[in-house]
Amino acid sequence: MYEVEQDQKVKLASLEFVDYAMQWRHQVMMDIGLNKRSVVVSWYDLKECMRTQFVPPHYRMKLLLKLQRLQ
Repeated sequence: MYEVEQDQKVKLASLEFVDYAMQWRHQVMMDIGLNKRSVVVSWYDLKECMRTQFVPPHYRMKLLLKLQRLQ
């Protein structure tokens, strides 16, 4: 397996986006250019940004409750 730098992971993952995700990524890049949003440079930043956009809050809460009930 190859070692890939954090910024390269973001670029490689972004290449696979299609349809709405590609449009969303383009808007994120425009917002970064206009200083409306912080730069997404790490894999963690990209995951957080995508989670905020694409995972509804009620689903996150449901998963958190499910995790808390594990024994």
